[in-house]
Amino acid sequence: MIHWYADNSELCGIWRAEIPDILVFGGIAVDDNGRKELQRVIKEIKLNYNSDSNIPIKWNLRDLERYYIDHNLIKIYSKLLQDSKTWRSEIIRKLASIDFKIIISLLLCHGTNRDFLKKTRREVIRFSFSDALMRLGYYVKGVIPTEIEVILDWPAGNKKDPFTIEYNSAYYYGETADHHIAYYCKSLNNLGFCDSPYFTSMNECSLLQISDLIVGATREMVELSLNKRDDSFGFSLLKKLKDKFYGAPNNIIGRGISISPTKGEFFDKVSNIISKLKD
Repeated sequence: MIHWYADNSELCGIWRAEIPDILVFGGIAVDDNGRKELQRVIKEIKLNYNSDSNIPIKWNLRDLERYYIDHNLIKIYSKLLQDSKTWRSEIIRKLASIDFKIIISLLLCHGTNRDFLKKTRREVIRFSFSDALMRLGYYVKGVIPTEIEVILDWPAGNKKDPFTIEYNSAYYYGETADHHIAYYCKSLNNLGFCDSPYFTSMNECSLLQISDLIVGATREMVELSLNKRDDSFGFSLLKKLKDKFYGAPNNIIGRGISISPTKGEFFDKVSNIISKLKD
């Protein structure tokens, strides 16, 4: 069985958008054996900070401050925050020896106005999900697993429609929910996909936490490509996982990382830094 754990992040590009205009969506595809190994790695790291490994981590640990306060774990939170580069580096280093694939969609929205970006957000999420889902479908055609399940972080505001509507259309009809694009992997039900995606809380799912780390590092790589940050920490960690991207080493763009739109400044800048992953 193949499991795809997917998460998302967002950022502002360099086009003066009033709110985030770039969506990073995706995560890891892993079989049962790899999943057990990933769970083992993250458990070992967590046990260095707490006798109970049931504590959440994220690329941006500050997002979890309220969780640690509510669970009377603020001392552990402070230590994790202090050592954040250390444990993130250690996790990524250990992931490099485990078999899994990274599949991520990067999407620059067509607009800068706050109201327009809010109005189109649902469709942007749906499109990003479909973009990554197509790559997952194409990947599993070459693997031929017995079953594929898609596990997503619980959406903000319980708004699952962008995912469920798109998945339903892809599963039964092999096309996007707006009927504009056919899935080149054909309908998902003929590939062994489960008939619906699953949703769970990232705080309770260690594999979604690993996806969050990879998505967070990818976000930093995009920021670096746009000269929005000087720190190359996230990019340096992704280089350790360069062989994990679907399509590596020569076809990461379009398979392991899909970039939309496929022409223009955003595509050129991000493509350029992706080409440096293997340096």
